[in-house]
Amino acid sequence: MRLPSTADVIPLTGGLRLGIGGVMLARPGLLGAVLGMDRATARRSGWLAQMIAGRELALGMGTLVSGRQGGARPWLAGQMIADSVDAVALALAIRAKAVHPLLAGAVVGVAGLAIAAEAAAWRAAARP
Repeated sequence: MRLPSTADVIPLTGGLRLGIGGVMLARPGLLGAVLGMDRATARRSGWLAQMIAGRELALGMGTLVSGRQGGARPWLAGQMIADSVDAVALALAIRAKAVHPLLAGAVVGVAGLAIAAEAAAWRAAARP
């Protein structure tokens, strides 16, 4: 089994972010539900999910476009920063009992995996 190359990871992370951003725009209450918020709170905070969707769409598009031109490193760094901040914010929300610990913990785990993949692609993209 071969490990994914930079050429695989860059379009994958960009495409996933576009997909996630699109879903968050179309179904803004879903993020709150995934994190274990009650239905009313998830619905009321949907506008926050739509704001985050804009970030996801921008990072995804920037990564895809720059990846085709060989300049994805700044966009991958942006993804790592965004995912790191998300993970810390969710960890604090878990600690404050604002979200479901298992559901939000799973999202933190996925963010950690994404950061690892983005870091590997970032390092590999520096090589000639």
